[in-house]
Amino acid sequence: MIASGPRSILIVSQNVPLPARLRTWQQAQALAREGWKVRVICPRRAGQCRRETICDIRIDRFAQPVEGAGRLGLLVEYLLALTTISVHLLVARLRERIDVVQVVNPPDWLIFPVLFLRYSGACLVFDMTDLSTALFEAKFGQRGFLYNVVGFINRTAIRVPDLVITSSEVYRRIAIRLGKRTPDSTVTVHSYLERRSSAQTTREAGPHTSAYWGRMMESTS
Repeated sequence: MIASGPRSILIVSQNVPLPARLRTWQQAQALAREGWKVRVICPRRAGQCRRETICDIRIDRFAQPVEGAGRLGLLVEYLLALTTISVHLLVARLRERIDVVQVVNPPDWLIFPVLFLRYSGACLVFDMTDLSTALFEAKFGQRGFLYNVVGFINRTAIRVPDLVITSSEVYRRIAIRLGKRTPDSTVTVHSYLERRSSAQTTREAGPHTSAYWGRMMESTS
């Protein structure tokens, strides 16, 4: 049960910093407007501050000295990030109460270091923006032992949280099936384009072109 006073949420992102991660940043802003105390843990890119507050949202950024390219590189990157994020989570909990903790995939393993916050009374939310098994197969072009490990972590990350939010109805159906979840504990939250004034728009008049780069999947084995 959430205690009295301002409700607090901690949002954790490992691979994209905020506010550059538009979907997550929109969610954080919406929560702040509703009176939530919002704090973010995310990576730091060159030139960014370690700590800053934007729109009443406190952002704590950590350095990522390694960005893995191959399988071994990704493993090293994730191990370093796991250690760093775990320290940040512990410090955040010692500083203040956390009512809700939200992790944003990929990667799915983020669900594990935040589990201890559940035992301190926090609700756990998993934002499924990508299907990790599809990303793995697209990146490495094959299945195998590591693919099965990724699939196991993905199913666990979907099954464990109190609430799963997805970026589309297709992912919602996948989450319900893979995580054996009830429909009312799995919801779709859409992101949206930011409104821009006419003064900010510099594009000349002409036909509009839409493009998509990626992979769409209805289900995965």
